[in-house]
Amino acid sequence: MGDKKGDIMKIVVGSTNQNKIDGVAKACARFFSNVNVIATPAESGVHEQPFGFEEIVNGAKKRAISAYTAYRECQLSIGIEAGFVDINKKHMNITVAAAYDGKKVHLGCGPMFEVPDNITERVVKKRESFGEMINEISNNKRNSTEDGAIGFLTNKKVLRHEINEWAVCMALVPWIKKELYHNEKGQ
Repeated sequence: MGDKKGDIMKIVVGSTNQNKIDGVAKACARFFSNVNVIATPAESGVHEQPFGFEEIVNGAKKRAISAYTAYRECQLSIGIEAGFVDINKKHMNITVAAAYDGKKVHLGCGPMFEVPDNITERVVKKRESFGEMINEISNNKRNSTEDGAIGFLTNKKVLRHEINEWAVCMALVPWIKKELYHNEKGQ
């Protein structure tokens, strides 16, 4: 699948967000040679600020399938969605990636981090955007599209594209060990 010498593997990202594009490009470069990453707009079909694992997964899957449909010449499409899940009465932010080859969708998650209570109150109760909240708190209107909330919360020790990269890496596992995941009895 594009990782033979000379073959170019086309991977389309269901987003025009540079953090998602960079995350996909870096993840794919870890596993495949000669990768061409193409970005295309793709709607998630979920709330701007998704809540709950199922909604986040559905958003990632819809982006991946939409991207594949928009650009059928690709070997693989990737959708990424981040949102809030509740764990032990804490609001956590998690990123989910979906990788789709036109037949199967495989999922992966990036690192999860706790969101401060004063932010989650406004995001959860008023359904405000987490990214917009971080832009406001950081006094940087572009923070959510540059370093992301995690960049602000960690003083740029961890950046948004890195979380996207790890989520995509985990979604690509089934294409690395195809003999375990893509067999007749499996899926």
